[in-house]
Amino acid sequence: MIGNDIIDFTLFLKETNWKRPNFLNKIYTVKEQEQILNAPDPPVLIAIFWAMKEATYKAHHRKFSLPRKYNPSNYECSLSEKEVNGIISGDIKILDNKYAAEIWKSETFIHCTAKASEVKIFQKIYKEEVDIKSEIITHYSDFKPLNPLDFSIRKDENYIPQIFHLEEELNVPFSISHDGAYSAFILALTNS
Repeated sequence: MIGNDIIDFTLFLKETNWKRPNFLNKIYTVKEQEQILNAPDPPVLIAIFWAMKEATYKAHHRKFSLPRKYNPSNYECSLSEKEVNGIISGDIKILDNKYAAEIWKSETFIHCTAKASEVKIFQKIYKEEVDIKSEIITHYSDFKPLNPLDFSIRKDENYIPQIFHLEEELNVPFSISHDGAYSAFILALTNS
């Protein structure tokens, strides 16, 4: 299963008062807090860990078809030591489950994908307002040559979005994210 999250970093810096009492305690594990407080630029690491947790939440809830319930301090993030081609990799653990993360950090946004297994994905980031559901359907129909007008996206009883072809649920993992000026999605290229 897959998940993603995007953070408009410019907006994040304006709106996040990470120094207020208990902010870090509510969201981050003790180990993460130590890393944040020792980081050369704490807001960057705060945003990266947040994106990792959000992306994993989406993947985990899709994988197990769980109802909405989010306790970010239950998600433990760790990062690799080096950046490769502008991508930072890491892992997130929730209970007995482990997800691999890839984080793309730019000056203005942070985008994270989380995957429970090796699966090829198609991803797209937008810095303009778009109809993200239409974009997913358009790109999915590029891979599966069917009429895009026959597709729809609807949420299930746990508010997890699903792709339908006519009235048939396709079981195609994907994830949508919005923040500030940015939108993004990832789409699994295989049903897993």
